[in-house]
Amino acid sequence: MFKKIKKSFENFIKNLGNSNESTFGNKALDCCDLNREKSSKKDK
Repeated sequence: MFKKIKKSFENFIKNLGNSNESTFGNKALDCCDLNREKSSKKDK
């Protein structure tokens, strides 16, 4: 029974990772990049 729960949890984590990768890409998340388009940058 524990193996079945463990397998289900591993599949959930794997699917969550795939979903995040398709949404945010492979690069490291940076709070400055999340809500901006790549070509536009604000000057300080």
